[in-house]
Amino acid sequence: MTSPLKHKRITVIGDSIIDIYVYGNAIGKSAETPTIVARRSREETSLGGAFLLVRNLLEIGASVNFITLVGSDSESSFVDSFEHPKLKKLIIRETGRRTTSKKRYWIDGYKLLQFDEFDNTPIKGNPYLQARSFIESSLLETELLLVSDYRHGLMSGDLITFCLNESKRQNKDIYIDSQVSQSSSNHLAYKNATLFVLNEKEVASILDTKLSDPAIVFEDLSRILNSN
Repeated sequence: MTSPLKHKRITVIGDSIIDIYVYGNAIGKSAETPTIVARRSREETSLGGAFLLVRNLLEIGASVNFITLVGSDSESSFVDSFEHPKLKKLIIRETGRRTTSKKRYWIDGYKLLQFDEFDNTPIKGNPYLQARSFIESSLLETELLLVSDYRHGLMSGDLITFCLNESKRQNKDIYIDSQVSQSSSNHLAYKNATLFVLNEKEVASILDTKLSDPAIVFEDLSRILNSN
């Protein structure tokens, strides 16, 4: 089945995440502490978060203008290095910020440990102005704004408001995917957006109640978020 987003021109704004996977095999236990000792077999790195959405859109044939945020560290090079003929990037680089990364250690098929590096401080000043300028010009040449908010600082309250107002001013749809895995819901900040992409946990966090009849749930969500 052909995707309705194929051949669309789309602006995406969201947090990139560097996903790092370290794989190994257990060879015993430490003599000093109850710690598994493993032999490392391989390490894999991929672009996740909003960049995964971008990669999927490019894969189905869409053209993407992408705005994302990185820090002043070596991990940001992974975001820099990805290129595609249908991709235009604005990489906002903030001095002193850590690029969001998640490093997972898998031993004999089980995830043993995960280290997360992130800085959720909301952007302001020049990074905020860069994002505003790019969104404004990008929407002139694209058909849709997708927000992929992983809550790692890019989508500040001011930038959320700007995205909603600018998409309305330019008469462009705005779709919202905002995560609640480690944060409370911020979906009300996106009220009046065209469409929300929600899983059950996100729905429950918005309604603050147990899910019941689907028809009632959709009616309540539409009323609260004022979306289509």
